[in-house]
Amino acid sequence: MLKQWLHKIYIKKYPIGLALIVNTLLVVMVVLMNNAGQNFCIPVLWFAILLMAIAVCFSVYPLLHKFPALQKITLLLSSLWLWVYVFGIIFSINGIYYDGLLPMGLLFVAYLLFFPTLILLVIGRRIKRQWNKVLKTQLTFFHLAVTILFAVAMFNYHTVANQMQFANTVKKYEEIKNQNAISNYYVERITGLHFIYHTRLCVYDGWRPPLLDPIIALGTTFFGDPLSDERHNLISNLGARIKTYKALYPNKPIVQSCKCSSATPQNYYDDLR
Repeated sequence: MLKQWLHKIYIKKYPIGLALIVNTLLVVMVVLMNNAGQNFCIPVLWFAILLMAIAVCFSVYPLLHKFPALQKITLLLSSLWLWVYVFGIIFSINGIYYDGLLPMGLLFVAYLLFFPTLILLVIGRRIKRQWNKVLKTQLTFFHLAVTILFAVAMFNYHTVANQMQFANTVKKYEEIKNQNAISNYYVERITGLHFIYHTRLCVYDGWRPPLLDPIIALGTTFFGDPLSDERHNLISNLGARIKTYKALYPNKPIVQSCKCSSATPQNYYDDLR
């Protein structure tokens, strides 16, 4: 039934305007479902721009049938949804595993992924319709480049995390931070874990970190939080960790504009740490 519906919409039996409406509605439903499930919370700037670019490319694709080169670009960019989709699975399962909700929690993950799966199917159908040797080469090199960027990001996380793991004073963290812009990025993210930056799906409603950076979420999934073991007892507890963050980044805000809870929204703003 789903296959027949997609066929009617995307083989020009219906007006292009209707396809645009359906695409936009799918994007809106993904946003609404994410807000209802409080899964990704607030994406950091680079991730928000990426999600916006994917959403726009996915929605306007039917309008560009007279501009094949531009349409091909939107297809390549919207195919990045596969990466977001896989990250969403890892992020969600990591959360329900941590909360001890396997296997029943998988039903909640399936609920969150329903509309993202529809978008992925539509993108897959578009690729299938245009599939040829040129598109195959373009997709291969495009996603190979993304894979390399991802590997570099994970390598950088692992490198900085290792340096921080063997440091235990604010002064040493400051030295790592000042090495270069990349080190500064990771030091800020790592010290801000668990009160600014979200690392996994939180199934239970309540206080949770408001911002999501997939690089850091995946870094902690694969390599762990370097400041959470016995070597770092001064900052492994949240209150001391926040003090460390304030010492390293005194001009950066701690509290974000996000309640991140529907049951006890004021708890986030009342937390004096």
